Amino acid sequence: MNTSKHRVVIVEDEPRIRRNIAQKIEGVDSYEIVGMASDGVEAMNVIMELKPAVVFTDIRMPKMDGLELIRRIKENIPEIHFVIISGYDDFEYAQSAMKLGVRDYLLKPVNLEALNECLENISVSLRYRNDQMTRELLTLSINGAQDGFESLALSNQSYATFLVCIGNLCTSVIPPEQYEFFRELWRDVSFESIKNLFPGQNDLWVVVDEKAPNQKFMLVSAEDKRPEEIPAMAAEIQSFLSKYSRGLPIQVCHQEYFVNWTDIWKQAQTIRGLLDRELVPCKSSVLFNSNKSATPFASHLADADQVLKNKVNTLIQSGQTDSLKNELFQAFMKWETAEYPQRFLEKVIMHLIRSVHLQTGVLSEEKLFSLESELYSKLAVCPRLSIFFDDLWNLIEKMVLIEDEDFDTYQLVKHVANYLELNYTKDINLEELATRFHFTSSYLSKIFKKNYRETPLKYIIKLRIEEAKRLIIENPEREVGKIAEIVGYADQHYFSRVFKNATGMSPSEFRYQNHF
Repeated sequence: MNTSKHRVVIVEDEPRIRRNIAQKIEGVDSYEIVGMASDGVEAMNVIMELKPAVVFTDIRMPKMDGLELIRRIKENIPEIHFVIISGYDDFEYAQSAMKLGVRDYLLKPVNLEALNECLENISVSLRYRNDQMTRELLTLSINGAQDGFESLALSNQSYATFLVCIGNLCTSVIPPEQYEFFRELWRDVSFESIKNLFPGQNDLWVVVDEKAPNQKFMLVSAEDKRPEEIPAMAAEIQSFLSKYSRGLPIQVCHQEYFVNWTDIWKQAQTIRGLLDRELVPCKSSVLFNSNKSATPFASHLADADQVLKNKVNTLIQSGQTDSLKNELFQAFMKWETAEYPQRFLEKVIMHLIRSVHLQTGVLSEEKLFSLESELYSKLAVCPRLSIFFDDLWNLIEKMVLIEDEDFDTYQLVKHVANYLELNYTKDINLEELATRFHFTSSYLSKIFKKNYRETPLKYIIKLRIEEAKRLIIENPEREVGKIAEIVGYADQHYFSRVFKNATGMSPSEFRYQNHF
């Protein structure tokens, strides 16, 4: 139980009255007299040195009256609570005191009942003010901004720190609709009811917003609690929040000891790192000082990743979409069973998507980044990994099958065709063409044939033959060998065979037919 008392200074020029007031105040458990003064000047020195929470002061005193004393003290320590004591039932004094922020006014002789009522009201006000100040300082501490602040109210207190995450880890760029979703979710949560889970006479619960909209810090004072109770408290918080989580998983992260408010920043950073490192997506858990680490996963990432890449590449190149889907979903099930932490899972998925991208090559980097961001944003509010894996497969399937007009496949292939139309007379092979446009040769042939009904090499032949036909018609006297050279064939006899295969006649027969 918190046994700290409110510190009081009494300022009164009549010793008998001063002692009488002091005796009555000392009879109240929550107050202690720390100083007394007989005039305003002496009171200034005592108050500035002791910095009490409450000052009882007479109005009429030698050297400096009570109103001037209040005015000067308020300029230096505005939070001190003043109570006016006066033998004059004069409304003018009360008005002047009210302008200085004084709300309590007692008449001499001080009645015990009136004094007790006044002290009770002050206690309520001071508790509220101290709670507000404590909350502000704890919020600053969580965010590492406590330097330069001191608080007697916090000096003897220690706190348990819990980081709560509803859903999974968010991306760095959070869609506006996700902000609104979590804002509404938290709005429904009764934080007062959470506090009531752990009743204590002087418990202080503070809830602090975290940068991610689905995360909050909860700090609870260590009143009448032992460190071994912290895990049970975390489990209670998790169970309580499950009623508000809309089916999303709940993670509660903590350490197993209480800390002073000046160490909260360090503890908060440790907990943040723990959550980011160990959160398993779509699974509720309580995380604390775990020996579990992503390192074991990372140690076999390279080998497993390469095996999957090789299988994916082979299946894409051979056009076996159904087999590709089966292979990937088997991998997805292994990832879920292995309970990969989210950050590790994201790396595995990124490698997979990039591998598919290198094989298909239909997306610009900008488009790919946009689709990846959208995918990971969905993960933040995904209740089950199977849903996320379906979304992942939909993305990969679109990249492989090239059926989505948003991918602008036709424009990409048209760009290849334009290049061929400008350069068909040059010595072009499929491998060089694929390298130029960042495709694999098999995939380039596939998508080009889909849009132009023929492979790139056959398209080149068609362009050359059409140009040869034009030259023969427009220049009937030009030699066949020269025409062959112009359209890209160094060997006249090879050109003649290709020409006959395409048109059903030799170049000479074509010339004769069009001129005689």
